[in-house]
Amino acid sequence: MKVSPAEITAAVRRAAWPDDAGVSLTIDRDAAGGLNATQLHYALSYLLYPKQIWLDPPPGATRYGIVIGPSVSASHTTIEKVSDAMTLVDLK
Repeated sequence: MKVSPAEITAAVRRAAWPDDAGVSLTIDRDAAGGLNATQLHYALSYLLYPKQIWLDPPPGATRYGIVIGPSVSASHTTIEKVSDAMTLVDLK
């Protein structure tokens, strides 16, 4: 993904997610380029602790999300672009 842990944590700080946030992790399998979803889930869970990271939760289960893949666009959403492959989403 070519993004450092410092870049990810800085983007989450800019997005001002609360410490106890539930965060959905959505990975576009085609765009992930062989990225192991389980390993990424564990790495982000460790990096962003105490936030709780969910791998592909049901829609509407969380307000905050990390999308790996193409850029996201949706109404009522704040977007923080971390890299070409990673976007933070806050459903307002």
